Amino acid sequence: MAAELEEMERRETQRRHDAEEEYSNVLPPDVTAVLTEADEKEQSHGLSHNGCHKKTCEVRRKLGQGETKTSVCYIPYIVF
Repeated sequence: MAAELEEMERRETQRRHDAEEEYSNVLPPDVTAVLTEADEKEQSHGLSHNGCHKKTCEVRRKLGQGETKTSVCYIPYIVF
């Protein structure tokens, strides 16, 4: 479970990096800055959310409820 969330975090970070690189290749720097300005805040919020989810799964496991595949809920937050 935790490994799956970490893998999703890694893929999302790579996706954002690739998108920013692509933007910078075809758009002026000021436009790229506007398109990516909320990325850090959004990523930080998503990582915090995933961290809380990991802790919840750990507590459930300690209480003997176990983990199910459906307990994974990575939801990226969009900040406008």
